[in-house]
Parts: sequence; C-alpha cells; structure tokens
Amino acid sequence: MSRIQRQTNGSKLGFTLIEVLLVLVLVSSLLAGVAGLLSLVRVSNQNGSSRSLHRHEIRRFANDLRRDMHSTQNAGMSNGELTLTSEDPSWEVVYRVEDGTLSRRKQNDADPPVVSTDRYGIDGEATIDLEWLEEGSEIQWTITSPDRSEDPVQIVASRRSDS
Repeated sequence: MSRIQRQTNGSKLGFTLIEVLLVLVLVSSLLAGVAGLLSLVRVSNQNGSSRSLHRHEIRRFANDLRRDMHSTQNAGMSNGELTLTSEDPSWEVVYRVEDGTLSRRKQNDADPPVVSTDRYGIDGEATIDLEWLEEGSEIQWTITSPDRSEDPVQIVASRRSDS
C-alpha cells in the first residue's frame, strides 16, 4: 500500500526508524569518505608544492653556478667547497655545503667590498656531492633526494675556454 493511500485511511505519513537509521549510516559513511579524500588531496598538494619549490631552487642554483663558472678565470675545490675567482672585474665566489644547506657567497674587491650571500632551499635531507669532470675547468654537482634516489639531479658547469 502506498503512503498516500495510508494517509487517506487516517494513518500518519512518515519513515520508519530503520529507514532513518539506514540513511544516517549511508550519509555518515559518505562524509567519512569525502573527509579522507580531502585529506589525501591536501597532503598531495603540500608534497607537490614542496617538490616544485625544490626544483625551482635547484634551477636557480644551476643558473648561478653555470654563470659563475662560465666567467671564472680560476676554479678550485677543497673540503666540499668550490671557490671561483676572476681578476677583471675582481671577485670571488664560494659555493659551500654545510649541514644539508647549499650556499653561495660572492665578494668583490671594490672599495668598500660588496658581499652577497645566497642560500638555496634544496631538500635538507638531500645528498649533495661535487666532483671534477676535468680538473679546474668542468665540475659536476649531484643532488640526490631520498625519495628519488634512483634519479639524482646532475648539474654540469664548465669554464669558458681561453681560446
């Protein structure tokens, strides 16, 4: 018998307790699923933003390194530190890795000397290595992130040839 027919017979129109409870259970399950999905999207967005920032900082580091290495006249490496110098104009740039932080310090010999320092926001848990490919003229930096250990970023920079 339909609900409309029951109303005409004098009985009240409504839902049974079982129907109401079933709808509440279904709605609460749906809301729990949506809340979990939103949490997953938020975490994924944060990870994506963090990786994007690290890629941007690596790109900025690579551009600075290549520009400095290209215009240097002398390059030396000791204790994980790369020192680049030039005589005309006179300047010195030191790239250093300390406690997982990569920094660049540039000083010119003007009067008074101008010193600038850059820090690159590369993943603090990344492994950063540098090695000569060709002593004094071509260097390779390798940045290995813990979550992408099979695919490290390699940056190669070389001096301009003197010819």
